[in-house]
Amino acid sequence: MEDFLRSQLSTSVLRPLGAAGGGCISDGRSYLTDSGQVFVKHNTKREVGKAEVMFKGEAASLEAILKTDTLRVPKPVKV
Repeated sequence: MEDFLRSQLSTSVLRPLGAAGGGCISDGRSYLTDSGQVFVKHNTKREVGKAEVMFKGEAASLEAILKTDTLRVPKPVKV
């Protein structure tokens, strides 16, 4: 997973920060990278496509909220 993240984030530094977290659907972890801190959310369920659809929807929602410039939310980097 770490090699995949390094290539997707174009970083040589990938250091886990703190404990990994999990919800009832997906897991997540913060990392320090060449360009700062990122939060990586992942889903290992075998239901093909469902997690990707969910993550794309979440990224679109975060982008829409960012455009309002009213709330501080994470900027999606990659799905």
